[in-house]
Amino acid sequence: MLISNVLPRMHAPSWGRHFWGVVVGLALFASFFGNAFGIAGPDSGSEDHVVGGVERMRECSSCKLPRLGGYEAPDADSDRLRGSGFLEPRDRRGYFRPYRSQFGAQASLWYAFAASGAPWRLMHAVNCALLAAVLAGIFATIASTGAVAPALAFATSLGLSPWIVKLSGNLYWMEWSWFAPTLVVAALGNRVLEGRGRGALALYGATVTAKFLCGYEFASTVVLASLVPLLVHAHLRDSRRGGVLRAACTLGAVAAAGFLVAACMQIAREQMDGHDGFREFALVAEKRLYSSSPDRVAVASCQDQPAAAMATCTSMYARSLRAPVWQVVWQRSSIQEIFPWVAQLRARTTMARPSGHALVRIAIFEAWLHAETLLLAALIGAISIRAIHRRRTIGLGYLEGALALAFLSSLSWFVLAKSHAFLHPMTTVAWDVLFLPTGAAYLFICTTQWPPHGAEARAITTPVDRAPGSQLLV
Repeated sequence: MLISNVLPRMHAPSWGRHFWGVVVGLALFASFFGNAFGIAGPDSGSEDHVVGGVERMRECSSCKLPRLGGYEAPDADSDRLRGSGFLEPRDRRGYFRPYRSQFGAQASLWYAFAASGAPWRLMHAVNCALLAAVLAGIFATIASTGAVAPALAFATSLGLSPWIVKLSGNLYWMEWSWFAPTLVVAALGNRVLEGRGRGALALYGATVTAKFLCGYEFASTVVLASLVPLLVHAHLRDSRRGGVLRAACTLGAVAAAGFLVAACMQIAREQMDGHDGFREFALVAEKRLYSSSPDRVAVASCQDQPAAAMATCTSMYARSLRAPVWQVVWQRSSIQEIFPWVAQLRARTTMARPSGHALVRIAIFEAWLHAETLLLAALIGAISIRAIHRRRTIGLGYLEGALALAFLSSLSWFVLAKSHAFLHPMTTVAWDVLFLPTGAAYLFICTTQWPPHGAEARAITTPVDRAPGSQLLV
């Protein structure tokens, strides 16, 4: 029995589509804020930048705007700051070290909450609710085409992702901003294809700029992932490739403009002229991306570290700049960091005291876990085989292009920001933006029924049947 015989169809707006969108949104919120499915605990390490910025604004009468940063004081206790007294004024001996790698718009947002007396947990709830709302909106746009099962697969992949759940409430990372541009293109991408999408482009530019104002991490991944829905729209409309390329270039130009706006705002905040500002950008890029002089960059990056930690810091940065791309990709394709509950299974298994046949079972389990990219490779292989089979009949279509673009969007950060990805395990989350959820939806379509495309669609449908949004069946 096909899943399409069980799940409802949503070809037109109806109370049913909105109902399922709300249900999915609530389930996502429960996973993110309450960890309802036991995926992973919260990761709040980067919140020190936000905590420090809030504390500084509360104690600095001459400060005009909040900014990210932290207090360099021997008695600074970040764990105590994250407790119930998060917003209490504190004596800060030492000095405030601003975080200069981005504009830091999130500091202004959360300080506004702090000034109103909002508790720390409420800020987390708001952040999780924003992410759940954005992902539920993407689910609703996919489901509105009738592809309910792939939409559920897409949403489920994100709701059960270990790193998405870990970072969902993090006041620094602002995960909702990673997916907001994708939601805009998913909802309004057809207008961009038709050349009448000025409002859509403005909204897209606003969401991309907001993401860059909250940090440049995963910049290439977020922008490329936002183009994935454009190819889905092109499939549904059977658009010409020239028009699709023109629309993609237009969105890319808007994203580039958003990056420049965020960069100029950051330079203005640092009170630097254009030359010094972009030289600072070049130094940060050299540290996080590539450098022809890794030892020099490593020493410069660690110059503020205590003398005891200087050697370790320098060695780590130098290794990250020398690491080959394939090593970074392999390192950030760990099964236990991509799929739910695997880390818990591994922890329970390694903590057990094996005896007899249990030792054999544990050895087999450990061997499976150490094949870090096994499931990821299986997913890519299944997709490739299905695409090759399809090409023999009607050729590769826009959906295959969307999947390939989703893969490249995730891979791009490991290639372009090799050093950053090498140093930070949380960059594994790039696989969720948007390769893994797109792959889940694509494989669900493969196991049910293929949507018509191109010559096939013209051969089996009437002009009425081929109206936008009528082909993507489950």
